[in-house]
Amino acid sequence: MSTYLLAFIVGEYDYIEDKDSNGVVVRVYTPLGKKEQGRFALNIATKTLPFYREYFNVPYPLPKIDLIAIPDFAAGAMENWGLVTYRERLLLASEDSPISSKQIVAIVVGHELAHQWFGNLVTMEWWTDLWLNEGFASWIEYLCVDYCHPEFDIWTQFLAQDYAQALSLDALSNSHPIEVIVGPPSEVEEIFDTISYSKGASVIRMLHNWIGNDDFRKGMNAYLTKYEYKNTKTVDLWTCLAAASGKPVMEVMKTWTQQMGYPVLTVDAKQEGNNRVLSISQKKFCADGNIKGFEDMLWQVPVTIATPQNLTAYKFVLDKTSATVTIEGLKPTDWIKARAGVGSTVEVLRLLKSFSSETNFTVWQNLVSNLSLLERLANYSDFSAEFNSYAQSLFADVVSRLGWDQKDSDTPLDKMLRGMVLKQYCNYGNKEAVAEAQRRFAAHVNKTSLIPSDLKDLVFGTCMANGNDETFDQLVKFHDETDDSDERSRIYRVLGRGKTEPLVKRCLELGLSDKVRNQDAWGPIASAAGGSRLGRDLTWQFMKENWETYQKKFQGSFLLSRVIEIVTIGFIGEDKAVEVDEFFKANPVPVAERAIRQSLEAIRNNTQWLKRDEASIREWLKKETQS
Repeated sequence: MSTYLLAFIVGEYDYIEDKDSNGVVVRVYTPLGKKEQGRFALNIATKTLPFYREYFNVPYPLPKIDLIAIPDFAAGAMENWGLVTYRERLLLASEDSPISSKQIVAIVVGHELAHQWFGNLVTMEWWTDLWLNEGFASWIEYLCVDYCHPEFDIWTQFLAQDYAQALSLDALSNSHPIEVIVGPPSEVEEIFDTISYSKGASVIRMLHNWIGNDDFRKGMNAYLTKYEYKNTKTVDLWTCLAAASGKPVMEVMKTWTQQMGYPVLTVDAKQEGNNRVLSISQKKFCADGNIKGFEDMLWQVPVTIATPQNLTAYKFVLDKTSATVTIEGLKPTDWIKARAGVGSTVEVLRLLKSFSSETNFTVWQNLVSNLSLLERLANYSDFSAEFNSYAQSLFADVVSRLGWDQKDSDTPLDKMLRGMVLKQYCNYGNKEAVAEAQRRFAAHVNKTSLIPSDLKDLVFGTCMANGNDETFDQLVKFHDETDDSDERSRIYRVLGRGKTEPLVKRCLELGLSDKVRNQDAWGPIASAAGGSRLGRDLTWQFMKENWETYQKKFQGSFLLSRVIEIVTIGFIGEDKAVEVDEFFKANPVPVAERAIRQSLEAIRNNTQWLKRDEASIREWLKKETQS
């Protein structure tokens, strides 16, 4: 057993317990008086342990598993063998908790229990192969949640929550390979990032789809059985999966784990009689569009081509810069699913309009994410008002369809979608929606009508963005009156959205006060930095003025790197890039060196993006909002 997996906990806790179908005792420990909030996690855990046992065909090796909520815990969770520790909000959920909170609990429980096999039973040899732990657990957590709660449609959400995040970071020239050489332990914290977790999960997902579920499970069983209670490297996993599938796993996968970045595929098609001839080529995708220095990078890409007659009509590995494929028996009118391209920002704005009648939560989640990037550009331009008007028009239909009140026919994803789109509708300044949020907030304060948990984030945030000191005081009062960690986190997320300098500063000062635990102190910072251009500027200035305090508060924690990224990555302008660069040269942060480089690259990329497309965006939005 690796020593980093050993934990002792002494304290007063309540607990609830059950047994899984194999007789393993499962307990959830909670702070006193909160044991019923552990029941949702208990149900997930008692389903998940047998699921993993069957999937791996390897028994869970201990007679018990304890899950415990820790009041002050910097990490999200830790997979100590048989005694898994969690932040309260990642383990506890009441009957009234929003669907999004329950979903997070299910994912994190699934993630940590996967580590009991993949990480604990078999452990990486050194931190270079951290991704073996985290990438795999970040993939199979979705498999587990899909088994426990298929109504969450969790695999579709994977595309927005992990896949898209990995693409965004890995397009930077300051990304890093999944397998990154780690020297002394001081370098370890830097690699607990989106590449190890989300890109790792995305690569495992690709591998699983390529070799098939049956061979994947055979290979996993061989790996866990051969190396139980031992240490491994990535090559050991590839060897077992190759033996099970008969496919060149190592040759393909090393192109994905030993070099950073990813390719974009370009597909050209032409019809020749009843055959479709496809020309497929690959090149590295770069966020700034400049592939100089990356021209020779090559991936081995598993490609599947679907047709109306056959969803797996043609499968092959693209192992060269280009290849030609002929699909026989396709009429000119038949569709084929294999297309990629790059367009201008105006083309993206036009495309987004076609989604206004969309009903899928994950599609909207992606749309919201992309709109937020465009909104950032608009905030550094003179067309912000036109952009807000355009954005409102995108949400009008879906807001009208869903309304404010829950319906008996709502699915869990409908509830999540309602809160998300109404939040955006208010964020972009729809007056009627803002007024309704303010009405509901007043009723909640007066206790005449309480806000459903799925709408609290949007109502609290909208009222703070359009509020004053009285609004701020009321939200702090809610914070002080509750010991619900989820409610407190929700309040931290919105307190910085005030639109005046005194309100933003109050939020930042609260984040450094004794009211906020160190593990949660990044919340008010993120709220202020993400609330507006004013908030971003004030947060940066506040951080510089209080740099010594921030260093002490987050000392020995990965959170300092996260805070630096949150505060700086949203800037646009070469002057800001220079300012950030000079500050951290004068105040070096070794554990955040890569995060700082990535922020600087993102600032400069966005600056060039705005410079390149500003005129065309302005002209298009002017015509669009006047029509």
